[in-house]
Amino acid sequence: MKNDYRIKITKMMIRQSLLNIMKRKNLNKITVKELCQNAHINRATFYSHYENINSLIEEIRNEFSSNVLENVNSFTNQDSLKGFFVTLCNFVKNNLDYCEIIFADNGDNEFANQIIEIARPQFIKLWKEDGCRDDESIDFLYTFVAYGGLSVIKSWVQKGAKQSPEYIADFIVNNVNDNILKYR
Repeated sequence: MKNDYRIKITKMMIRQSLLNIMKRKNLNKITVKELCQNAHINRATFYSHYENINSLIEEIRNEFSSNVLENVNSFTNQDSLKGFFVTLCNFVKNNLDYCEIIFADNGDNEFANQIIEIARPQFIKLWKEDGCRDDESIDFLYTFVAYGGLSVIKSWVQKGAKQSPEYIADFIVNNVNDNILKYR
């Protein structure tokens, strides 16, 4: 039991170290040596948990994606779009360290796009069930809402996430609502 706690603490230190370094340096420029020095661990400890930095990043991405997908899959047609965006913005605010890195100018844009594509099938399914028109219109609508919402959330994070998640959700939904209603 004690060993499990130590593993969790060590992994948390490694992740936090990576996030701290990524705030000032591109991921592909970070070395295991630098990461270990920053985390105050030796290389053997790092390699006992991860094959390389990419495997660490992959683990972080998988956990993050899983949490986002869980939120998306819990969304139904009975829920409001605002409710979804409030949940998403709260998730972003609670994971601000990682989101600051994803949304940084030299951030992980590929990962942000993957998150959008993870959610696409669920929203298209729901909008079809709700009577939206043809597949092409729904696909365009999702692209508009998702990437527009992502851009607002990215700007919010880059500016320090000072407004409440509810405020950002209201802003997104109020600015897309007319377009959504048009396709129902």
